[in-house]
Amino acid sequence: MLKRFAFVAAFVSFVALTGCTVMPPETPAAPDGPDHGVTGATLEFTALTFDPQNLPVSYEFIWGDGRTTGWGAFMPSGMSAKATHAWRAPGDFEVTVHARNIAGRESEFSPAHVVVIGGESGYPDSLIATIRVGGDPTDVAATPDGRYLYVASETDQYVRVVDVRARAVTSQFLCGTGPWLLTMRPDGERLYVANHGGNSISAVQTSDNTIVATVRLGDYPNRPNCSPDGARLYVPLLGGRVKVINTRDNTVVATINVGSDPRECAVLPNGRLAYTADCGSGTLSVISTASESVVATIDLPFNPHRVQCNPNGDYVYASEYDGDRVAVVRVSDNTVVATVTPGHYPCGMVCLPSGEYLYTGNVGSDDVSVIRTSDNTLVKRIACGDAMWAVTTPASGRYVAACSRYSHAVYIIGRSARPPAYTTAR
Repeated sequence: MLKRFAFVAAFVSFVALTGCTVMPPETPAAPDGPDHGVTGATLEFTALTFDPQNLPVSYEFIWGDGRTTGWGAFMPSGMSAKATHAWRAPGDFEVTVHARNIAGRESEFSPAHVVVIGGESGYPDSLIATIRVGGDPTDVAATPDGRYLYVASETDQYVRVVDVRARAVTSQFLCGTGPWLLTMRPDGERLYVANHGGNSISAVQTSDNTIVATVRLGDYPNRPNCSPDGARLYVPLLGGRVKVINTRDNTVVATINVGSDPRECAVLPNGRLAYTADCGSGTLSVISTASESVVATIDLPFNPHRVQCNPNGDYVYASEYDGDRVAVVRVSDNTVVATVTPGHYPCGMVCLPSGEYLYTGNVGSDDVSVIRTSDNTLVKRIACGDAMWAVTTPASGRYVAACSRYSHAVYIIGRSARPPAYTTAR
């Protein structure tokens, strides 16, 4: 230890004499550790970084619940540090770390490692946060990493940005008349806004929330969707057409005639087929993305409002306009194999990335329903706000966000608590 500090003293003296600048340690990678745990259980995480001058470094872990480790003991550059923590309450927590060298220079904070505490049910099942956003939220979209939500508000014209970690609106912007519905490109670099009153689609660069293109379409665009590779955007129009946009240059490359009043378009994970919820004709139109044409029409027992594909690509779900049902359609033969009653007026839907659960936002019953997809069973209804219009989830599926049009809020649904397991000595 004395030799190490003698080296550091000599190094600092050298810096003082030569005028060289002491560099901070490199920014550590996200801490390595478990993704899940339960309240009260101790979890271990590791961190690693290097110092440009090969100086000893110390680490501080930040646990995301208001507590930290404080600065640890100095250790050689390139040696990993370990720390443990037990969370006292359920929720989603972002674990970060930073480092400083023995000369006092500090690194930037690492990217976050998200750990989910609780989760007895195996899916987000409890309301953990309410974020007031104002306006009249009609749709919500998550960035793939789950850090930010975008919320459309048709009547006051704004799209608002919610920092999920801070539980607050951090910015807002204007992009067109009547921003109504949203979709996020799979890579998270572009948000597409359907401006219902402006008859256009706005392409928003999410790095700085600037409008990089406005595509004039006419005829009231509804909820668009991207192909899995992000190269095409499928936009349903009220008059019974789908416009296909090349997202590279934001030009319309095809127009497809579908059923009456298509409200949403969804693309299978393999990118081969897209489906429109034709509210005016009580059908789903099946589009071949290769030929950009309708190859089948599926009759439903009701007029559909929204449509969602599951992550495996073997089922499509359609919610009933101003009704109570969700139809389950088998993709292999375009057959309705089940109907589920999640709540009154189910509107927006989203599947968890695992495909095990489908969530519906219920406008009429002011809640969010959870449907187990293996047997199409309603397993939970989660009370939220007035008129739950839309739901979304990030790529990790660690939470579900739902927007309430008339409570002017976004609700974050996470995993519930369960007590740690104890063994009793005999």
